[in-house]
Amino acid sequence: MQITTNTPRTIVNGASMRLSTGKLVSITVLVAEYNGSSTTMNGQSTDDSAVIINLRSPLGNSINNLWVEVIGTVSQPNTITANDVILLPEGDNLDKVGHNMMIQLLNNATNVYNIH
Repeated sequence: MQITTNTPRTIVNGASMRLSTGKLVSITVLVAEYNGSSTTMNGQSTDDSAVIINLRSPLGNSINNLWVEVIGTVSQPNTITANDVILLPEGDNLDKVGHNMMIQLLNNATNVYNIH
């Protein structure tokens, strides 16, 4: 699947990912375990849920303790098959509470992008 900025996807955390099986999503994850040569990465979402990321190919670098955005399809309640992994800037303190509030707003408000 070719992912573009126009490809609709849902922004999720660990709790809302469980409700998105088979859907294209974007999730922010703190990488807990990845050695660079594997096609499986373990991490923790912004709501502290365990997430397993299946990669199409190894990334080549260890990215433990770094935040990434994963765009892919939810294959199981806590597993995503990644189409793309975006490394977030090192040293940034991610506002997990604010991020989870944004996810709640985006997933519960109807037509949130069409506010007048």
